[in-house]
Amino acid sequence: MANPTLATQIAANAGVGDAAKELLRDDLSPAAYLDLLAAKALFKDALGFFAHAVPVDVTLRWAVDCVKEFQPEGQQQPEAATQSLALCEQWLKTRSDSDRFEVNKSAKKAGLSTPPGCVAMAVFLAGKSMTPQGAPPAPPPPFAAEKMAAGAVRAAVLKLDPQKATQNYSRALEMGKTIAKGKGAANFAAAG
Repeated sequence: MANPTLATQIAANAGVGDAAKELLRDDLSPAAYLDLLAAKALFKDALGFFAHAVPVDVTLRWAVDCVKEFQPEGQQQPEAATQSLALCEQWLKTRSDSDRFEVNKSAKKAGLSTPPGCVAMAVFLAGKSMTPQGAPPAPPPPFAAEKMAAGAVRAAVLKLDPQKATQNYSRALEMGKTIAKGKGAANFAAAG
């Protein structure tokens, strides 16, 4: 069997849809494939692909920033949502398991049907185990953090203004590429 390209491997991990799979070519870098997905308005696939194409810390930074960016203006966020985002920010600084378990509690309070709750769950799932210290380890499912982070971004975009979804999806992807370049993420460090 032929060795799949990096973009093909990432697309498989992300579980892109059939229309996105048809766009894969051996000559496409991850950055070029992401741009192609966006150009074809396959935004669900583009968000998922991006979340899997960069290191998980970049994915989580991007998801937190997008959830904050796409909050409706002038609308007071529930306390649980505000707390979830603050705890995610704290974890991004410390990367401690105790902070990660606090983020998990906040995800449940904010609700997994909300963008802040989804991004908080993504942070929790980025750890090595879903069980507390001292308990037998239970690793999260493969790529669970990336999938949940992409879902959080998608939910934030659609919650803000479904009529401007295309514009906001494009903005979310640009934010991600900027973060990835700033962190030197290999798949996007030199991308245009």
